[in-house]
Amino acid sequence: MKTLAHLALFVSALASSSLGAAGCATESDSGPAGANSSLSRQSFCAKTVCEKIHDDCMSYLDECFGQCYGMGPEFAYQCVSVCNNYQCTPCTVNECDEHGYKFEIVAPPDPKVSDACGRYEAKAAQCGADTSRIICDRFSRLERPEAAAAYDCYASLPCGSEGSSCEPPATDWGTNFCLALNATCGFFDMGCTVEQMAELDLAAAWLKDDVRAEAMRCLKEPLCSDVSRCTTAWFETVFP
Repeated sequence: MKTLAHLALFVSALASSSLGAAGCATESDSGPAGANSSLSRQSFCAKTVCEKIHDDCMSYLDECFGQCYGMGPEFAYQCVSVCNNYQCTPCTVNECDEHGYKFEIVAPPDPKVSDACGRYEAKAAQCGADTSRIICDRFSRLERPEAAAAYDCYASLPCGSEGSSCEPPATDWGTNFCLALNATCGFFDMGCTVEQMAELDLAAAWLKDDVRAEAMRCLKEPLCSDVSRCTTAWFETVFP
């Protein structure tokens, strides 16, 4: 299975961008998408309005004092006095400003996928390959039953063979996901490249339908900033 950890980068970059209005319009739902979902999702308040105001104020003060240190001695004292006159006032607004998201893998391992993955891992080690990214327990919880045949195919190949013939047929899920992301919040130019869409098309062929559905469910969040954080959390869980 392709872990594709680098694919998480294109969504993690979105978190630092201006993606939507501040504040939380509605409360996100939590828990699995269905009774048999492989992933459980929790949403929580990562930062309140008051915490954001305080962080912004402290950032301003840091910048203010930083500018003072670059001045000559005749101006530095006056500059510091100006900065000291700026006070971070107490805040009593307890509304949520920034949601956080966490996904947990709750599905039990598929024994057939786990066993086949173990055979593939053993063959890879025999061939001198790096097996540190072959995490059979995780894969067997997220992947389709058809993955077992793919792993056994890999394990049957001679060392040094090219294994593309063993991969499940590519889907169009990655392309559809990126286009939906673009349609929802205009993220296309932020890094979901044609190459990444193609890699996601291949990676999605391994994943269960409900695992892929959780990523699509992120697109229904009320704010683009929430979409970004939810999608990033999904990528970090599925492709660590």
